[in-house]
Amino acid sequence: MQPGDLEQLQQVYQKFCLDHVGPLSKKPLFFKRLSRKKDDFHWVAVDERRRIVGYISSTYKKGRRQGIINEIIVDPRCEFESVARPLLEKVYNAFVAKRAAVVHVESIRNPQYDRVFPELGFFKVETDGVFMCTVNDIERFLNAAMPVLVSRLERIKDWDGWFQIVCEGFSRFFKKEGKDVRQFVWTNHVIDVKVSFKDVNILASLLLGQVEIKDALKKGIVEVEGDFSRNEAVEVLVNLFPKLQFLASNFW
Repeated sequence: MQPGDLEQLQQVYQKFCLDHVGPLSKKPLFFKRLSRKKDDFHWVAVDERRRIVGYISSTYKKGRRQGIINEIIVDPRCEFESVARPLLEKVYNAFVAKRAAVVHVESIRNPQYDRVFPELGFFKVETDGVFMCTVNDIERFLNAAMPVLVSRLERIKDWDGWFQIVCEGFSRFFKKEGKDVRQFVWTNHVIDVKVSFKDVNILASLLLGQVEIKDALKKGIVEVEGDFSRNEAVEVLVNLFPKLQFLASNFW
């Protein structure tokens, strides 16, 4: 990993985040600092065009003879094992050469890790972590969630129109034309799909992938209306609130 890899590293990380909920956003300064840590082991994987398609970051603590693998990130368009396995083996062998007494992974929980870590003798250590979310400022929460909703609307291929979200008296509007999505605080335009949440915690649970939108609709805790048929509206909502893997702390 070199300082010149900065832009590509961030692009790979951002692509990875699209399929998950939970990872912290990482600014360019994070990768800039990462590439400058000479005492650590940071490697990148490149394709035949020399484009970065994945990376691994790790730390060796000499005093404790402890190797720590921080994370392995792979472009979701690539096969995970073919990119992750050589990166993991590279760092693992470096730790062995350093005579590490223990090697462990403090990683975001990636279900694909099961495909590569057990092969090298790693075993999973279960932890009893609890994730709690409380929203005490609904309008501020909606403003913070807008970029997520815009990004997900941009990825819906077979639908264009006006979308409205209503939550405990607060409302936001979106106009989607292809990949162009614009948001508005108010409009008198006819709304194609309107979705209402009686409780902001339901919206938070849907955004975090902890509740499935179809179940929420069946239970009546989410209401949907508009000029489109209900089935078409539900398809939009399924894409807007996908059931994603929530990434949290995990240890190997």
